[in-house]
Amino acid sequence: MDFSDHFSLNNSHIPPEGSAIVVSSTVLVSPAFIIHHFIKTSIENNQRVILVRFLDDWADLLFVSKKWGFDLSSQVLSGNLIYMDGLTKLYGHSLDDWSSTDKSIPMKYISLTGESNLNCIFSTIMSGIEEASSPNMKPSLILWGLDFLVTSEILAPSDLLLLVSSLQEAVHYCVITLNSDFAFLSPKKRPSDLEINYSSFAYAIVHRAYSIISLRHFPGGKTKDVTGVIRISRGSGYYAAKKDSSSDTSDHEESTNTQLEMLYFVNDSGAGGSFGVYGNNSSLYVKKWIEMRYVFKRTMYRPQIQKHMIIPEDLGMLDVYIAPSGKCLPYFWKKPGQRIRLAWRWFYHQIMGWFQRKLFEERIRPIRIDFKELQLTIGNYYERLNQAYASGNIKEIDTLCGKSYAKTLKSQIEKRPEAVQYKWVLHRMIKPPKLVSFSQAQVEIDSNKYLAQAVYRIDSEQSLTVFSDSIKKEESLKELVEYYVFQYKTWVLPHKWYIWGKTVEASPDAVKVKLWRKDGKRVRMNYTYKNK
Repeated sequence: MDFSDHFSLNNSHIPPEGSAIVVSSTVLVSPAFIIHHFIKTSIENNQRVILVRFLDDWADLLFVSKKWGFDLSSQVLSGNLIYMDGLTKLYGHSLDDWSSTDKSIPMKYISLTGESNLNCIFSTIMSGIEEASSPNMKPSLILWGLDFLVTSEILAPSDLLLLVSSLQEAVHYCVITLNSDFAFLSPKKRPSDLEINYSSFAYAIVHRAYSIISLRHFPGGKTKDVTGVIRISRGSGYYAAKKDSSSDTSDHEESTNTQLEMLYFVNDSGAGGSFGVYGNNSSLYVKKWIEMRYVFKRTMYRPQIQKHMIIPEDLGMLDVYIAPSGKCLPYFWKKPGQRIRLAWRWFYHQIMGWFQRKLFEERIRPIRIDFKELQLTIGNYYERLNQAYASGNIKEIDTLCGKSYAKTLKSQIEKRPEAVQYKWVLHRMIKPPKLVSFSQAQVEIDSNKYLAQAVYRIDSEQSLTVFSDSIKKEESLKELVEYYVFQYKTWVLPHKWYIWGKTVEASPDAVKVKLWRKDGKRVRMNYTYKNK
């Protein structure tokens, strides 16, 4: 199922005529890639765009658009994009620090003359709409940061809603961005006038919207493969337009396709690509500059979406704690408190790891995992991987490793000099491989998709021989202690363990004590720890 089936009334790549799209974001995530998508899609469909921004993000958008393969500055020069600056000269004078860095780009300025703020803003934007209009196609309008007019008390919420309604009639579709941070919309016993006006405008514009695209930061913080969470849902404008449309949708479809929520990733260093929202070919596909990954769903019944579920290849490490070895531990008589905390942390994670393993075995039935057999095959995995890495056997590396770790090893192999060859030999296992940590997590709500991570300690004696032009150059015999992370994904066939990567043990100083004191007395003690 693609976005055209979900939100639009036809198979057009652009939103329906007369629709209003609301894009909400927070201070931690930027809607720039959404704005870029609508501009690019409209221009590619021979539709001119008027971009009115009330935020100082134009220079950043110009810079990143070149990386994304669709230069907006060239579109302004060609007349396909009309840019209006609603901040620099809003109060009648220009601020040098906020003025445009590229003087060659033509733009219009919105200025308040002191008579009627509503008429000044409306007339300036309408002049751009009339310039971009043609007999066959109305332009599209993007109002970036329109909520600034409410927070700065330039327009009242009712006047701003009237402005949007009047402009919406003159364009094909309208995109409105606003901020949805908790500080503006948080309920209080005695809310301020700013909160009352802002929430009134935000709720009113969202209520009349055709669809709402909401961006927020990832609850667990930023990761390598996740920028934030995107949610797309229908507004009242969709159902109002549906009544006037001849297309018929069953009640079952209406109840199961009302919203989507997923993780997304924006790669600012890529080139080319697009963010698809409308059209037959605009389902959540992976492109160079943006990757959309379905991770979880919120509606009660949505089988169509579940068929197209895509989960990131690399989900990172789970809650893993590897206790420091005896050589790194401080003397007990010097730091008894730290040794006791380290011992307690080791005992706690050993017990939790045992319960996690039993819980994982119970949850994934009828799939069965033989951990005793895994214990015996860890040494074979370790030897095959190191021999493949030394000889440059990329096919063997792909078989044993996850995609992320395999990509890292292959990039290291490609950087080797062609005249240099390596031979790796495992002489003996000093100790059998030992499971030091186990953790598991449910990847998708209401499904049998689970991820397990097992960390094994491998204590071995090995040698690496270096050959240069087929001549033996160097041989070294070492005893190494390494920690390898093995992953198991229940949704990936065939079911098997593969190597996710390597990690290190925690430092003894990673367990710290924070003493909270009040009036000279200790009132609370917190323990924090982390792997380095």
